Amino acid sequence: MSTPMSILVAVMATFGTPAMELDPDEVFCLTQNIYFESSIERRDGKSAVAHVTLNRVQNRRYPDTVCGVVWQNRQFSWTQDGKSDRIPLHDARRREQPWVYEAWIESAEVAVEALLGQSPDPTDGANYYYAHRLVTPSWSRSFTVAAVIGNHTFMRRPRGS
Repeated sequence: MSTPMSILVAVMATFGTPAMELDPDEVFCLTQNIYFESSIERRDGKSAVAHVTLNRVQNRRYPDTVCGVVWQNRQFSWTQDGKSDRIPLHDARRREQPWVYEAWIESAEVAVEALLGQSPDPTDGANYYYAHRLVTPSWSRSFTVAAVIGNHTFMRRPRGS
């Protein structure tokens, strides 16, 4: 039976040697963030979430590792919602959940592409986003909209601030 990590390693292998030199834990954290934040989004929405995460790694206001950014307190809703962080590849009867496999595989591909610098940043340097159909956070008034992709609005600090 496949596990999320075995699938991730298989995806990394399809990218060849450069991907195999990535830290699997960092790839896993980024893949989790993409999956839990945007599994129902198209690939460009997943890529946007990946790039926001990586933009934060490069920003002095945030931790300097992917896992540090993902698990920073109160940054991503899925890390604090009290739900299981397990990737449900199988149901209670051990039957495969095909849509979960597909979303996890695509999330892993997007993570590896972003970490290898093989995908452009569709957010124009955004460090923030929110699901605009669910909420409009008060903090969003002090930021600039960088992109709207799928169900998310991506934002950054105004240039020069």
